[in-house]
Amino acid sequence: MIVLGSPLNLEDLKRANICYASKAVIMGEDPQMKSANFEMQDAQTIFMYKLIKKCNPDIEVVLELIDKNNIKYLNDFQSINESEALFASGEVYVSTYLDGLLCQLYYNPHILAIIDKLLIFENESTNIMSLFDDLQ
Repeated sequence: MIVLGSPLNLEDLKRANICYASKAVIMGEDPQMKSANFEMQDAQTIFMYKLIKKCNPDIEVVLELIDKNNIKYLNDFQSINESEALFASGEVYVSTYLDGLLCQLYYNPHILAIIDKLLIFENESTNIMSLFDDLQ
């Protein structure tokens, strides 16, 4: 189903049944459309996140931010450490980290094997140090 409207409008979100959704993905602004103030680039994305969470506090959201320092604005009453827990839990994704990872992958091809081992955990009894045995 496609609902025409704006994710910045509460009525449009309700028409899209956000109150009953189990998951939402919010992509950050287009990096080509950089605002004059780098920190303000995530303002609309953060507003969408807060509006969606207001409608449906139980929804699982995956959110892309341009500036990692804006994580602290996602929840007004949480400490910085609690806000960074959103990043650690996978709820917040900072797009600039991927750029750095891809650059490092060019110089160190073992990074891909490490990421593969960490993301596709084949066996619960696997020791974290044994993940790197294959790289030697």
